[in-house]
Amino acid sequence: MSGLLNKFYEFKSIVNYKFVYDLEDGQIVDFKIKQKDFPHLVGLHKLIDILIIRYFNDKNNQTVSAKYIISQIKVKNFGLYSKVPRSLEKPREIG
Repeated sequence: MSGLLNKFYEFKSIVNYKFVYDLEDGQIVDFKIKQKDFPHLVGLHKLIDILIIRYFNDKNNQTVSAKYIISQIKVKNFGLYSKVPRSLEKPREIG
């Protein structure tokens, strides 16, 4: 099993946990961990050399979702030459 896949399964153990912070000024900050947060929280969005990540980061085209990236991690097909969805196979300029 790949290291990234191991981290994903570790991360799954805290999915749906809710965190609540009471700040000194009386404000309350709360958030819930979702599975779709995994790619961002482990920093995959910073790996812009990987084509699939450039598509993931492209705010004008949301074809590659966190769910798709996680599916590629699960089938051990995530890396520099990750498969892009069929709809994106034609080369185009990514902003």
